[in-house]
Amino acid sequence: MGFILPLGIAGKMMGGVEVKELDEMSKSAIDEPGNVMTGNAAARFEKQNMDMDISRPTVLTGQGITIGWPLHRALALPLHTEVGDMIVWVCLEERKENR
Repeated sequence: MGFILPLGIAGKMMGGVEVKELDEMSKSAIDEPGNVMTGNAAARFEKQNMDMDISRPTVLTGQGITIGWPLHRALALPLHTEVGDMIVWVCLEERKENR
């Protein structure tokens, strides 16, 4: 797979241009769909009177990546796009302190 998928996503997010390398602009473009998904999810939880703190999504590319989150508490969402398939991992954690 290499960098074909992230480059393709970046290109689509940047108006259909061909992206040849992952620079700061293209990385930002890849982050944006995650930001939109996270923001929409938080808004839906808020409508159900569920307070939620969200963090900026993390984009990982490559093979053999180790994630330091307990994946037994994560939801794996397959995402099929025009430029390829990926998995979006969603992790939720209950807040320990009271506000």
